[in-house]
Amino acid sequence: MFEKLRDTAEVQEDAIMHMADEIAVAFGGPDCWSSLDSPSNERVHCIGRVCCDSVGKLNSASVLLEGSRELSAAAVTRLDLSNIELYALFPGQVIGVSGVNSTGKCLVVDEMVAGRVPPFRADPITIAQQTGPVQLVIASGPFTTSDNLLYEPLQDLLNTVASCPPHVLLLLGPLLDANHPLLLEGSVTETYQAVVNRVLSNVATALVKCNTEVFVVSSCRDVTSSSVYPTSPLTRPPSLSPRLHLLADPSLLMIEGVVIALTTLDVVMDLGKEETCVSSPQDDRLHRLVHHVLAQQCLYPLNPPPDHLCVSPTLLHSHASLNYKPHLLVLPSDIRAFVKEVHGCVTVNTERLCKGMSGGCYARVELRPPTEQQPDRPDVVAAVYRI
Repeated sequence: MFEKLRDTAEVQEDAIMHMADEIAVAFGGPDCWSSLDSPSNERVHCIGRVCCDSVGKLNSASVLLEGSRELSAAAVTRLDLSNIELYALFPGQVIGVSGVNSTGKCLVVDEMVAGRVPPFRADPITIAQQTGPVQLVIASGPFTTSDNLLYEPLQDLLNTVASCPPHVLLLLGPLLDANHPLLLEGSVTETYQAVVNRVLSNVATALVKCNTEVFVVSSCRDVTSSSVYPTSPLTRPPSLSPRLHLLADPSLLMIEGVVIALTTLDVVMDLGKEETCVSSPQDDRLHRLVHHVLAQQCLYPLNPPPDHLCVSPTLLHSHASLNYKPHLLVLPSDIRAFVKEVHGCVTVNTERLCKGMSGGCYARVELRPPTEQQPDRPDVVAAVYRI
């Protein structure tokens, strides 16, 4: 990666200022913000990015807030959260806070707004009652067991799809995992690109009699892809079926007016590892983690990312932003599969199609026309099945 620090700083500045405009209404308007390092015995409103004061995991005693250059000259101030009963914070989260900063070095917080969930797009949902719902099948890699490259779980999925064809098949990478044991051993006798081309060809051949549109999403774990997230699409082999489409990671799809956002990164687990929170016993942790993604309006809001992940801040800003709330959000994870509705957005964790030496899970989703009670979004029905 050859990004300039100035470009990265500009992206982070834009993220803070964008969120400042989004949540200013909660604090009295766009002119409500004060500088983070200005001493005051009166209640002030500040905005910034959550940071940790050390290399370790974020906790209630190590929370710092880094302000924007425009509003706070990039000042950094410690947050005292002792007056906040419930909160959930993670590094990189942009939040607005209110409180007293009598010394200019520690802001005693009494109110916090952690982002804003964007609205749905105004486009009409064009799923017709007469033609029936739109059927989707969604699966996330790895697609082959750890002891071979025969892709037997993927073939089982394709047989299932061929027997009951959906309108859309979504395959989220990695297609050929760079961490596969056979690749690490160096025992693969053909080129990596040849393996990927063969898999794509097998997918197209298995569904040649179906009218299913297939979308394959790349992953930074794909051995033939860039290791940087966001990741460009896989290289398209010659003579590939026009019904098979190669997408970047992350991607946004629109099907009959329904917005689908998806990424291959395990954002749910990564946020869960880095989050510090004080929550009520009734709080749904998975709901809260998905809320972070929507409220921060970004498909991967954690910053800095884990050591194993290489994220481009400039590409993230331009390719992973959620200016509108999706109707369907696909967030595959290593944690147990789930389907949850969060702020009207149906979130699906398909888990993995293959886990080590055994098969895993995939999801079936049905997009139905809007109901009279909810005319602004489709009626989404989703379920996760074992392969």
